[in-house]
Amino acid sequence: MTVETTSEASAGLAPIDVVTASAGTGKTHRLTRAYLDAVAAGVAPDAILATTFTRKAAAELLERIRGDLSRSGRTEAARDVLTARIGTVNALFGRIAGEFALESGRSPVADVVAEERAAALFAAAADGVIRRHGPAIEPAAARLRLEDWRGLVQSIGALARQNGIAADDLAESAVRSLRGLLALLPEARADEEGLDRALGEAVVVAVAAIEAAGDGCVKKTAEALAALKDAAAALAGGRPLPWVDWVRLTKLDPGARWRATIQAVHEAAGVHPAHPRLHRDLRALVEGVFRCAAEAMDDYDRFKRARGLVDFVDQEHEALTLLGRADVRRLLAERVELALVDEFQDTSPIQLALFLALAGVVRRSVWVGDAKQAIYGFRGTDPALIGAVLARVPPATGGMPERLPRGYRSRPGLVAFHNALFGAAFPAVGIPRGDAQVAECERTDGPDQPVPLEVWTLAGKSWNPGCSPRPCGGRGKARRCCGHWTRHAGVCCT
Repeated sequence: MTVETTSEASAGLAPIDVVTASAGTGKTHRLTRAYLDAVAAGVAPDAILATTFTRKAAAELLERIRGDLSRSGRTEAARDVLTARIGTVNALFGRIAGEFALESGRSPVADVVAEERAAALFAAAADGVIRRHGPAIEPAAARLRLEDWRGLVQSIGALARQNGIAADDLAESAVRSLRGLLALLPEARADEEGLDRALGEAVVVAVAAIEAAGDGCVKKTAEALAALKDAAAALAGGRPLPWVDWVRLTKLDPGARWRATIQAVHEAAGVHPAHPRLHRDLRALVEGVFRCAAEAMDDYDRFKRARGLVDFVDQEHEALTLLGRADVRRLLAERVELALVDEFQDTSPIQLALFLALAGVVRRSVWVGDAKQAIYGFRGTDPALIGAVLARVPPATGGMPERLPRGYRSRPGLVAFHNALFGAAFPAVGIPRGDAQVAECERTDGPDQPVPLEVWTLAGKSWNPGCSPRPCGGRGKARRCCGHWTRHAGVCCT
């Protein structure tokens, strides 16, 4: 999903302040302060929505807010926070979906499927589809040596649901995927039998020549001869070679003596990218996997509807549909004034759409995050979203970009190491050096504190941590030492 900020896309959005910060620079404190400032300005706690991505983080945010409210003498507000809108993204948007369930045409009482149970139920739906379509996909997958193609079915279905892609649209996704894949290969040739025959003849000639010379005891030659014999047996039996074996035959090296003989095998196997069977296998796999994923999505939806179940993704889609309705936005605007989002870097595309839709309801939003700490890629999150948001959303909505520069958690030596490491690594993936570093360090080292960072180097192929290193004349060769073989340069165990 791209973040569009044209005048049409940003029209009606409240200001969105986006705060970026490294670990230990006070992100949660910044969000807590925004909450307390709003309460001090007269906003009721139940009119503030604050969300993050884990139950633990949500509980910490809740306790930080309650503690600060109590210390400032706002005990009633601290009490009201217990029933306020603070929780995980799933919990809060599920709550919105529940509040307006009648507007969605369903009962406000729903059995919500836990995330781990939802994954198991979808996997069961996918398995049922795989049993129906597996015989058509399995031969191609076997030749491509793709053992986990069933996992691909589940992954595609899950990602499609997370990104709001309907099952019917997956056919077009398969077309685009296959088009991009085949564009990397040469055009398929027409002489399928001729390509197989040419490889078989070259392999037979090579096997006969090596065996006649009696050179099969040399290690490199013996390994190449074994691979050639396996290929010859498969081809003679009419079994198509797996494509990894075609590739392996292009790399055989039985030694300089056989370079000319093996060249014919290299050339015959090297045409595999243009082999029509490879193109058919790729087509069968891609189209089959996407077809299975689409049917699994339909089966899973029918299963839930028959039992009155909804999962977290259903709640997100339902909330997004509701936020597109003028009557719901009007009612929600009367109930929520401020939206606070913690750990924004873990936002998935559909959650970004939810936060943007919510910004069309509330008076202001504050999003806090750090692209370096993105950890939920398996759920469809993309750290590039935060870069797009930083560049486009605040100016388009009248919000303010902000970066927290001061580190409070780590010692100066660790901050310096962090800056040197991340400042060099992250610009290559689109995170500016300044955003990857901590500008200032609040802590200082005590006079008796040791250095905060040590580098330990373990040398050797089978290093024994119970032994002490001593210089020796190993010079990188294997040397018997303390009952362990070590491979090293000048150090061994004693």
